Amino acid sequence: MTDTNTKKQWVDLMKKAIDIIENDGDRREISNLLVSMLGAGICDFNCMVTNAQFFQNVLDLIPTPVYYKDLYGVYIGCNEAMARLHGMKKSEIIGRKTADIYTKEESEIFSYSDTVLINEQSHEMVEHKGRFTTLGGAYHILHKKLIQNPDGTPAGVLGFISDVSEIKQNEERAWQSEAFYKSLFDNSPRPKIIYNEFNIVEDMNQAAVAFFGGHTNLVGGDVMSIYDHYEDCEKVMASGGKSVKINIKKDKDSKPMEALATLTVSSLESTEKYAVSFLVLETVL
Repeated sequence: MTDTNTKKQWVDLMKKAIDIIENDGDRREISNLLVSMLGAGICDFNCMVTNAQFFQNVLDLIPTPVYYKDLYGVYIGCNEAMARLHGMKKSEIIGRKTADIYTKEESEIFSYSDTVLINEQSHEMVEHKGRFTTLGGAYHILHKKLIQNPDGTPAGVLGFISDVSEIKQNEERAWQSEAFYKSLFDNSPRPKIIYNEFNIVEDMNQAAVAFFGGHTNLVGGDVMSIYDHYEDCEKVMASGGKSVKINIKKDKDSKPMEALATLTVSSLESTEKYAVSFLVLETVL
């Protein structure tokens, strides 16, 4: 500690962190408090050494994995949550380097990140999907902050590991769902066209490309070009999802053909999207 005021400030912040922990509060808020206490210089590297036992006891209360390394990448401290994350004892982590705990590829990524942090004296954040399973997830974000000596020179790296597995899994499920429906859209035997609220065609499936002449010139154009008359478009838009009989054209010079059109409206985005599929009646006679 540098003086009485900074010590009081550090203690006040620590009390706040412990209160959040006891009330099962937001881990991100705890991490932010730690960054304030340690990374911003309220408690510097010397503080960690001279108040080692007290500092360790506090770290072990924190549910978020925390570690700190020296400038050579050697772990010189961590908390119980960090040890549980790796299925190791704290004593098995302290004194080792990143390469002793992670795979070669992981170690290279994390070591490079440490180097950038130390050289630029900035804040680093690394997203990682690794072997972590003990705490119930495989996706983590590593938040790193430079630890400084009393004279302001770099002393080491302080790290917090946030489990974002649930967020990433939800993102992945959403992506898989989107990919699944995209596959259904592309491979449907019925011509399908997607357009926006301004009647601009945004996408068309393979069957639509083949039906409208084997090209995608419709994309970016007005969807009205596929209808024989404006009334056909109005009929589709007012159908409420029911199949309606309309007339469509392959191009401006072709004869109109009768088709059953089915409209689907998507409101998942900020603006509505429309997907219309066609069943040309002459193909089912």
